[in-house]
Amino acid sequence: MPVDSRGYLFASMIAVAAPSAALAQDEGSAASNAPEEIIVIGIRSDALDRKSEAGSRLGLSLRETPQTIDTLSSATILGRGLHTLEDATRALPGVLAGFPPGDMGNFSVRGFTGNQVSLLFNGFYYGPANFIARPGSSFTIDRIEAVKGPASILYGNGAVGGAINVVTKEAVAGRNEIMALGSYGSFDTYDLGLDVAHQFDTLALRAIVSQNGSNGYVHDSHSHAFNAHVSALWQAAPSFEVAMSIDYLRDRPSGYYGTPLVPEAVARDPLNVLERGNGLSVDGAMRKINYNNLTDATIRSRQWMPQAKLRWTPAENIQVQNEIYYIDAHRVWKNSEVYNYNSVTGLIDRDRFAIDQYEQLWGDRATARFKHKLGRMQNTFLVGFEYSHLDFKQYRGFPNGDSVNPWNPAPATFGPIKYKLSPTKWDNYAVFAEDTLAFTPKLRAVLGFRFDHLDLNRKNYNFDGSFGATTSFKRGLDAPSYRAALVFNPSRDISTYLSFSTGRDLAGTSSSLFLINAAQGKTFKLASTQQFEAGLKASLPDGRADFTASIYHIKRKNMLTQLNTQGDLSNIGSIRSRGIDLAGTFHVTRNWSLSADLSYTDARYGTFVDPANAIDASGNRPPNVAKWVGGVWTSWKQIGGIPLEVGGGIRAVSSRYIATNNKVKLRPYQVVDTYITYNLTSKTHLTGRIKNLFDKDYVQWADIFYPSEIMLASPRTFEASLITRF
Repeated sequence: MPVDSRGYLFASMIAVAAPSAALAQDEGSAASNAPEEIIVIGIRSDALDRKSEAGSRLGLSLRETPQTIDTLSSATILGRGLHTLEDATRALPGVLAGFPPGDMGNFSVRGFTGNQVSLLFNGFYYGPANFIARPGSSFTIDRIEAVKGPASILYGNGAVGGAINVVTKEAVAGRNEIMALGSYGSFDTYDLGLDVAHQFDTLALRAIVSQNGSNGYVHDSHSHAFNAHVSALWQAAPSFEVAMSIDYLRDRPSGYYGTPLVPEAVARDPLNVLERGNGLSVDGAMRKINYNNLTDATIRSRQWMPQAKLRWTPAENIQVQNEIYYIDAHRVWKNSEVYNYNSVTGLIDRDRFAIDQYEQLWGDRATARFKHKLGRMQNTFLVGFEYSHLDFKQYRGFPNGDSVNPWNPAPATFGPIKYKLSPTKWDNYAVFAEDTLAFTPKLRAVLGFRFDHLDLNRKNYNFDGSFGATTSFKRGLDAPSYRAALVFNPSRDISTYLSFSTGRDLAGTSSSLFLINAAQGKTFKLASTQQFEAGLKASLPDGRADFTASIYHIKRKNMLTQLNTQGDLSNIGSIRSRGIDLAGTFHVTRNWSLSADLSYTDARYGTFVDPANAIDASGNRPPNVAKWVGGVWTSWKQIGGIPLEVGGGIRAVSSRYIATNNKVKLRPYQVVDTYITYNLTSKTHLTGRIKNLFDKDYVQWADIFYPSEIMLASPRTFEASLITRF
């Protein structure tokens, strides 16, 4: 990033750290199950002392866990007006998120993107993030946890760059209340939600329904989603409880796949969003055009996700837990997705792409945790086993495309589809163990180990229905991973740690269990990742501030790389990433709260030839990886002695590349959001928001599968919302 851009980033962050400029975070409900007051905006000062299973199942607090974990609570999600999972994940410190319709659930964490970052639901892995992620309502979410760096000891395959864990709201003992949400804004964007909780003797119930949607700022890009979530908690005995839930989602995401890049001489109204375009530009005259304007285009899904958890505590120092999880999903894509400007014809050449997915996965995880003493040293030990079975069917079709006028694309139909079937089955077995041993009251070791064995059966069928023997394969894969860390507490409020962790996953930057064929799957090793991390977590003695800092170095090797133009492949690719993560919250006064985060990432490929595009990317920065990502948020309450709160926030992102060849570079951007909230009563809050206050043009995400187009962010929007509890 150029020096002047970096300076502007810091200047922007410092300038916004004023009462009228930012929106505060509430990171406090990281793992709390207790009933909470409705806090539209605010900061909880005891965040680091709250227990979380995101980085360990040993019952450690965030302060005691030797890994960087950032949490976004439901209060923050509601307070900022983050209506979808897509919006909420973008608000996580140091995380970039992209949800292009054909490749949803892409995250950029510590220099790693795509399926190198896992998406989890309540701690369970259901498959690659770009398949299972949906931009549904955030109203059912209790919190989102970002675990940075390898998390394979907890979550297995894929979590080499990190893991985003979405935790849903569940029934809680003692909660009797009703919560309602209503919101409406620009482009007919709306969000409705109802949350009802009640306690019946030993049984607690909770039911949540939500509906959201928008017409979008791009033509024909309307979207909507319906969520329903029901959960129950039965306290059968003081030592035994059963928690059950079922989540239902039905959605139709936006059909906007991106705006095509065109030669600079062709653009009628060039947008200032590219720092280096390699002779290309983005035309503002195309900004609101949807080239996926097929009359029968569709993206839709429905899914059921039931879960059950049994927890038995036969003694104070023993806890046994068993969790059962399942997903039944059907997802459909039938669209025109890739848009290439043809310099010969002056038209946009667009494709046809159809996918029909059916996924059924069930799993069981059992753990036993013991607290005891080894001599005079306090020790906590956990051992567990996990099994999952997947039955996945994917039908794919690729009819011929067409060509349209860049500024007036004529509507068309998809055309006849001829599918080919690619089913995948797996049986995944895992054993794992964790241990924390306190050598002294101030020094402890935190250890972890996991071993996965995956029996994979990947089949391909041709368009005529015949079996593709040359691209199908069966294989068993073994993936060990471990963590070793030391945690030192010089005082009650300060924790330092040094950690080494490893991770394993399938080779390649974008390969997944559902895409890899026999040429790769029969012979190649799993990619391996190693991370060294040192960190500090501290609080002021009076609880007015929390601060976290970490420095890391990650090396990933055995990545699948292409050797020549004939397509020969080998496990010689590598990537190196190092950086710093900083985050803190501070109660400046009783009514003024301030929160800020800053992440620096220096990521480079080693020897690497992108196997998807045959591009020699050795020494290049991975796409969608920014060197600098930061944000400042603040709020000022009780202004003039009245129940009024104002604030806002800035999110700053430095330049990024759209592809592995590093030829097209996106400009850095700074986006400001503001809000004002009036408390009609102690439990009813009316809020007005302006997002992208200065109407900034910028690129939200660049899909590496579609390097001829980019995803432009929404312009300035207005919104009003009402939240009430009774």
